[in-house]
Amino acid sequence: SSDLSLAGATLQIEKAGIRGMASYDLLNNAAEAARITGGQVTDVVNTIIAAQTLQVAKGESVAQITATLVAANKMHMGSLDNLVNNLKGRVGATLAEFGVNLQTSTAFIDIASKAGLTNARALTSMLTSLNKLENPTKAQAKAMESLGLSADEVSKLMHKPDGLIEVMQRLRDISTKTGEPVSKIASTLFGAGGGATASVFINNVGQLTSAYKQLAGANPEIGRAHV
Repeated sequence: SSDLSLAGATLQIEKAGIRGMASYDLLNNAAEAARITGGQVTDVVNTIIAAQTLQVAKGESVAQITATLVAANKMHMGSLDNLVNNLKGRVGATLAEFGVNLQTSTAFIDIASKAGLTNARALTSMLTSLNKLENPTKAQAKAMESLGLSADEVSKLMHKPDGLIEVMQRLRDISTKTGEPVSKIASTLFGAGGGATASVFINNVGQLTSAYKQLAGANPEIGRAHV
């Protein structure tokens, strides 16, 4: 029954050491998210608790995190646990250092999964791209300049939550303007390995932007409906 599932969810929240208003807020959000997604309240509670520990979700409210997870579910991104697990550890922490947030990471994962790439590969590619753009070799910096991109400007962009999406958009525009194939631009900037995955993001930058906007604009008031 729903009473039993709420009791189970409440127990999970207590086990996580969450008390008072924070506990009520989490249960409220989870119950509403479970109603929308058709999931179990206890499962949703566990996913939100795990997501709260992610570096890429730092500073986000329970309502913001829940709204992003619900939006990801609507985008048919597969297991939300899988999404959260892929953002744990070193990869997620390093992405967060670049200023990448939960919404940007999720948007990249969405495009990658639609292109048949794994979540792990998508995030590794993001990290490779960010590192190469932040610390370009002399040859890469020269290649950037030849494309009309300043290494300093790109480095500043990297630290905006959606900065990497902006860079992908610029590379797409450069390809359209110059007639240079996306694959060639990507392999020049990101190397043969990173270039292949980066090409997927550059070629699908319209969908990437749309996914980010959908996730970033997700309703942060989701938990206002009462349990």
